[in-house]
Amino acid sequence: MNKSFGLIFLSILLLLTGCDPGNVDLDNAGAERLLVTISNVPYDMPPASYKRIQLDPGFHGLIIRNAEGEVIKDTTIEVGIGGLLNVANSNYIIWRDLYGNPELKATLLDEQTIEVGEQVFVGDFTSIPTNQVYVEQVWDYCLNDDFGELITAWEPNKDERYRVKSKLYREQDFVTDYMKLATPK
Repeated sequence: MNKSFGLIFLSILLLLTGCDPGNVDLDNAGAERLLVTISNVPYDMPPASYKRIQLDPGFHGLIIRNAEGEVIKDTTIEVGIGGLLNVANSNYIIWRDLYGNPELKATLLDEQTIEVGEQVFVGDFTSIPTNQVYVEQVWDYCLNDDFGELITAWEPNKDERYRVKSKLYREQDFVTDYMKLATPK
């Protein structure tokens, strides 16, 4: 009976959290196949591939090789709660947004402009440096979560008049989602 309760509880918890099971987004947003070894566990990462993996808190050896087997990076990362492993030195953006009374934006968000390609975007954004191979999670929704669907399902109640949520994006996915969410229906 306790085992069944535990499985039910875990299933509900996974449904309520923003990300798939695991705590690290292992992402190759680049155009080349990479061979990634983390704490002696190999991962084959084709171009534009993603895996959600589980890493225990603490230090982990990280080796990234190209398809020819040449070492691109040999380092150690420290995992706390989990985050993003940017194995291809790609561009990522964290987008924070307010859902609720728009008059609260000035006090709850740090809006600025950022450029992606030749486009300019206005909002509360954080760009992750391409040379930062591991980033500890400070976002609510992971790479494969649909920000728009998750947030539009939220309805305010008397105790919660607004909500600020954030999502991690690959740069190209950010542009697509921003344009889709910013376009009036």
